[in-house]
Amino acid sequence: MRALAGTGVEVKIAIPNEMLAAMNDYENARNWCYQSGIRAGLSEGADANSQRRDQLALGQIHQGVDYSIFGLIANAKTAKEAWDTLKLSYKGVDRAQKSKLQSLRRLYDRCEMSSTETVEHYFSRLTDLVNKMRLYGDKIGDDAVVEKILRTIPLKYDHVVASIQESHDIELLTIAELKGMIESHIDRIEAKTETPANEEALKSQVFSLTLLHLSVIRRQLRHAGGRLDKVGFGNLPIVVGAIGWPTEGDTNANATLAEKFYGADSRMALGRLFTAAE
Repeated sequence: MRALAGTGVEVKIAIPNEMLAAMNDYENARNWCYQSGIRAGLSEGADANSQRRDQLALGQIHQGVDYSIFGLIANAKTAKEAWDTLKLSYKGVDRAQKSKLQSLRRLYDRCEMSSTETVEHYFSRLTDLVNKMRLYGDKIGDDAVVEKILRTIPLKYDHVVASIQESHDIELLTIAELKGMIESHIDRIEAKTETPANEEALKSQVFSLTLLHLSVIRRQLRHAGGRLDKVGFGNLPIVVGAIGWPTEGDTNANATLAEKFYGADSRMALGRLFTAAE
């Protein structure tokens, strides 16, 4: 085919049947012919040997580029023209990638863990950002990200950071290993603080129930004494021990004595509760 270049002889090209559906139209078919090295137009003003070498180079360029961008150089008549077109196109892509990478780096520099954020969420957010930076050509390593995390987690985890720094070589830690260590430290701390919290809640419940019980008993005593006073029997002995009061049914116990005893006993009970709570 290349031997006929410049002779004015037209050549019909047979396109494989399996390519027809993919090409769909004339433009795609022409591009396939060019990219397959069939076209061999010659540059004006050059000797036959130079033209032949140029067309060989152009054919190599055609075959080396992706089909999706072949249209950019399909009409190039020389290898230099095709090469210059590709350089200009990729230079624009390169500028766009550098601009995107700069934006990602700014986000990375400002990235910190908030006081209400979980370790899981912060690691996920930061590693997603790092992966995007690497996709755009950044060579950031795990060691730099590990140091970044240790610098930017909240102050409440300072003891965790200190423990990890003392017991491990930070430069050798991966992001996944650091995440596991921090979560392990936090889990142990929460496990230790969970039991005292439950004990305090139990003490609070007992305290509230005791106050309620004493209040009910006091109302019952006052109600009983008031009813006896109304009918003129306020000085009659009453058996307080029957409702659990430690007078054990003393016949000399009356409403007034029971209330005095109640006041002293309730103060003692409250004192014991406050002492236990401390």
